[in-house]
Amino acid sequence: MSEQTTDNFMTFGEKYEDGIPSGDFGPLTNIGHASTYRAYKVWVAEDYTDEGEFNNDTPQARGRGFHYFVTDKETVDAYAKKYLGDKTFPTRSLVTQMAVASIINMANENRTKFPSGLIAADCRFSGIPKDWASPETKSKNFAGLGLVAEPSMVDAYARAKGWYVKPLFDPTLAASTTTVADAGAIIAQLVEQRKTLWAALGEKADNWRTSDVKKTSAKLGEAIDKMLNHSWRAWARMATVLDPSPGAYYTSTDENGDVVAKRQRCQIVLELFPSEKVAQDVGLKELAEYTSGGGDTNPSASATAPALFDLLSDGAKAMYGDTDTFSTVVEDIRELLSGRLPEVAKLNKAASDYGLTVADVAEARKYLGMLP
Repeated sequence: MSEQTTDNFMTFGEKYEDGIPSGDFGPLTNIGHASTYRAYKVWVAEDYTDEGEFNNDTPQARGRGFHYFVTDKETVDAYAKKYLGDKTFPTRSLVTQMAVASIINMANENRTKFPSGLIAADCRFSGIPKDWASPETKSKNFAGLGLVAEPSMVDAYARAKGWYVKPLFDPTLAASTTTVADAGAIIAQLVEQRKTLWAALGEKADNWRTSDVKKTSAKLGEAIDKMLNHSWRAWARMATVLDPSPGAYYTSTDENGDVVAKRQRCQIVLELFPSEKVAQDVGLKELAEYTSGGGDTNPSASATAPALFDLLSDGAKAMYGDTDTFSTVVEDIRELLSGRLPEVAKLNKAASDYGLTVADVAEARKYLGMLP
């Protein structure tokens, strides 16, 4: 166990102890107790047992996969060289996580999907390059933190402080990445979103790339400092979205043995609550609205169809005609979106099979208790 200094959103400075997360990712938009910390991420290709450098001198087994170490660069570099060889390079990352036990708007049966007890993801610290639009840019991992996680946290903090009311961060941009290996169009929109958000907090137009609190406006500097420069804990609404960075994709083998391309993910903060009571009030209300007799956070077709039908595109409305007709396919859409197909394939198939646009599918995911 390693002690981490963390900031409570309202009081700041409280200390607590926490372990290293397993990296499980959740498909739901959740209200619960969230936290962030900085760590070095290390890939372990083969199982090994260390001498307990990060476990009170008690030998610890490390399995294949990613591991996070809360320490300084010199220490983690020496550790990696000792056990993993000279070709392992720890990457400094911002880890964002939420304890499943704290989630208010999740049905009990869904908690078993997260055996680690955490929903977590990380973003590599990487500045936004001047040549961000160039395919030759050396920084291949800048978008996850700089264009997705950081803007979401800054936006949530600004609204929690009352600096403005309506969100300026649109989570559907990162959630609707249309291709796995190339997200250039999405990144361009995320850049414009960051520019708008930075300007709303008083930053100069040509200074939109900065995260240096010494070179920003007062409000923007405060938001970045509280949300990025310090670990924090807060009652929050969070979601897991795709990382659109050029370097944030990898290949995997599906159930048919085919090699498919996938995207890494990152956590976004959609809302910060001033207290546990407020989070409880909102979360329990949502849980009650989503529940239809069986205690499932996903609403039934009959409960979902009217609200969702009103938000569909004109073409989809014209094709289905009325709510009752549309309700006959809602459960099928839910099953497709929760299936084992890659995320992009789910979106495309749902749109083509049911006469929907990508925006329609995004609304469906939100109302079915999945990603917005």
